[in-house]
Parts: sequence; structure tokens; C-alpha cells
Amino acid sequence: MKSWYCEKQSPGTKYCYEARRIFKKTSKSQTIEVFDSKENGKLLVIDGLLMLSERFEFPYHEMLVHIPLFSHRKPRNLLIIGGGDGGSVREGLKHRMVNQISLCEFDKDVIEISKHFFPFAKRSFENRRVRVYFQDGLDFLRKSDKHVYDVIINDSTDPTGPAAALFTGEFYDLAKKCLKQDGIFCTIGSTPFCEKGIVNKIDKALKSTFNHVHHYLAYVPMYQSGCWSFALASSEAISLKKRQRGGPSKEITCKYYNAKIHTACFQLPEFLHNQLYGKYT
Repeated sequence: MKSWYCEKQSPGTKYCYEARRIFKKTSKSQTIEVFDSKENGKLLVIDGLLMLSERFEFPYHEMLVHIPLFSHRKPRNLLIIGGGDGGSVREGLKHRMVNQISLCEFDKDVIEISKHFFPFAKRSFENRRVRVYFQDGLDFLRKSDKHVYDVIINDSTDPTGPAAALFTGEFYDLAKKCLKQDGIFCTIGSTPFCEKGIVNKIDKALKSTFNHVHHYLAYVPMYQSGCWSFALASSEAISLKKRQRGGPSKEITCKYYNAKIHTACFQLPEFLHNQLYGKYT
């Protein structure tokens, strides 16, 4: 008999993988599971929500990391909030200009489990440029010095449950405090097709803190609808027409991200453009 991992997307929709569960642990704050799927490699699931699949994690991590890093002229100091699966760290390490990557992960078990089941996570966290802090993201920023980071990336779980505080005005205010004047903040969003309210909420909170907010999209097959949003925010203006540095042909290797994608991803479909830059409906 076939076994399946199914995630409920809405009252009338489920997204399913043919897969068998090979690991489950309830940590101090959440339930972590790993499934072995027939077509998409191993799946990391936290509190019943799919975080990544081995086959299709690359568009998500590449677009979350390379958009802000290539939008900054000299990103030396990078902070990642969440990201215990190691994918964002892996992408950040591709930038030789980045001297240090600090990762703040609330749940140590996420990192240890990811290192065991996903080889790229083990390699990422063993790099000497990476420092890991096991702490709540809000508390970490409260205790951080002002104007330390060039780029801060929010790679948390979905904006519900324990991670809800990482999508609030308070969190964005703290991130702004910790960024240098020309710093860039980047956060995950949601699917604009299915979760309009979440995307609007993120947009409003960011615009209450930062002078410039730009949303962009990527095709991420492992998430509902396949279309996922991200947001870039800063105090100073960011060019959307070109990258601030060269590559990635000589500097980094990607499977999804490239120079054309960098500019094209900010072109939003009409309904989303009206939703974010017109009137909220």
C-alpha cells in the first residue's frame, strides 16, 4: 500500500507527495518530521507544513539570498533569522565578499536534524565563516548593536505559530536598527494566489518601517500554487534595473537565479501590483 504526505492548503485543497515518514521528533517548540518521497527526495516538515524538498528547494533559497546580496554594493556582514535547514547559508557562502554569516535559529533540533538528513546543511554549518546562535529572533535583535549588518534575511517558518512575531512591525523596526544605513532587509512572504491577507499584512508592516519596499516573485514548485513572494526593504533606494555587482557566471553557480531573473522577478502580475501599490481590497 502506498503512503503519502499530504498538506492541507485550504478547506477544499490538499497537496500530496507519495512518501514515507522516516523520522519524527517533537522539540521544545515544534514537531519536526522527515519524509522520503518517491520523486522529490527527502522532505522536511515542521508542524505539518512543508519547509523544503531536496528536489525543489533551490529556487526558494537562491531567490531569498541572491536578490538582496546582489542588490547591495558591498555585503560583508550577513544575518539570517531562521534558516536552520542550511539552504540560505549555503547560498550566502557563494559570495566571497561576505566575510561573516550569522544565523539565529530558535530550535537547535532543526539544525541537527537537517545536518543528518541533508548533506548540504552539514557542509554549510561547518564553514568557518558561519556563526550559529540558538536564540529567539526578536531577542537576538533586541540585544544586537546598532548598524551592524549589511543584509538581514528572514528565513523563518510560515508567518503563523511560533514565527508570527517575525512578521510584525516590532521585528522590522529592530531589523532596521541593526542594519547599516545602506543595509537591506529581505523576508519571505507567501503565495499571492492563496494567501492575499498575509502578503498585504507583510507589506503594510514593512512600509511602516522602511522607506522603500519592493516585492518579487519566484516559481517554487514545493509550495502551494508554485508561486511564492518575497519582499526587499531598505532606508535608501535600491536599483531594480540592474545588479550592484557582477556574476554569477564567475563568482557563483546557480540553478535558478541569474542576472535576467534578478530584474524580471520584480515585474508583478496586474492583480498583485494593484493589490500592493494600489488600493487594498
